[in-house]
Amino acid sequence: MKKYPNLAGFLTGSAPATWRERLHLEHARNFHALTDGRAKYVWVTDDGREHFFDLVNDPQERHDLTRDPTRADEIARWRQHLVEALRDRPEGFMVGNELQPGREYGGMIPHPPA
Repeated sequence: MKKYPNLAGFLTGSAPATWRERLHLEHARNFHALTDGRAKYVWVTDDGREHFFDLVNDPQERHDLTRDPTRADEIARWRQHLVEALRDRPEGFMVGNELQPGREYGGMIPHPPA
């Protein structure tokens, strides 16, 4: 059984908030995203579009940086983090080491019997 961190210290402020590097966000049938609170990478599952935002300078996500050539390496690193997060998922989001758009999937992943 997967063990999750105890959040009591984080919630009370008695422990540093560094227990997770990135948060994986998922909106079933639409997108997957990763954020560390400073940047946000979004991958749209139906067509493979990507979006990248600098949350420090653009907290309302109005300026998509995916076409900024100075951010290409940073975006590639975020894409790789998402590849790692989705690699073992049963929906088939991966083909080799590449994200595979256009995969139909439902909102819930079935859990194995306890």
